[in-house]
Amino acid sequence: MDTLIGSDYKNIKPLFSINDIRAIFPTGKANTESWLFLSTSGINGTYITLDDIEKGKANGITILIIQPRLVCIHQGHIEIGIEDIPYLRKLVASTIKAISISQTGNLEKQES
Repeated sequence: MDTLIGSDYKNIKPLFSINDIRAIFPTGKANTESWLFLSTSGINGTYITLDDIEKGKANGITILIIQPRLVCIHQGHIEIGIEDIPYLRKLVASTIKAISISQTGNLEKQES
């Protein structure tokens, strides 16, 4: 199997604002080609959640976007407003659904 290391397909890109996210997800929904994860911490942020932001504990959140077909990761810690929370919640919910759809045929069989 050929490796993608060093190819143009391996990318890690920074996210700077909610506008960067809206550019990737203009409809506010994830699909089988782009997924959004929040509160991933690591080297680029924190475990702060949307619930924490609603409670006034913070105003920034850590974002990770994965585009598996492009072998691309977008990451960052961005400031958001309360008005952005419904959009982001919709993206997280649609990401969970999109991942499940993309992995059809790879999941454990459920007994009837």
